[in-house]
Amino acid sequence: MEPFLREFHNEVPLVPFLYSTLHSLLKQVMETFVKGDMIEKKELSKIDLSARESPIHTKNIDLDLATRDDLRKVKPHVKEVDILL
Repeated sequence: MEPFLREFHNEVPLVPFLYSTLHSLLKQVMETFVKGDMIEKKELSKIDLSARESPIHTKNIDLDLATRDDLRKVKPHVKEVDILL
């Protein structure tokens, strides 16, 4: 998200690049939660997120260290194993 904000916080008109950049950002976010084959088969707007075959199993979601630390702060009694490894 930060690269997006840095790129578009500019005085130069960047509207012509907005669609492709937002598409890439949305795809990147969806790749965290949706199976890769679903993203490659369909347009992003056509993916049914409620379909049983769409989401990645919670144990396979790749979380960065900051997110894991935040989860520990919210639920300090939760074991490391339970924090979506």
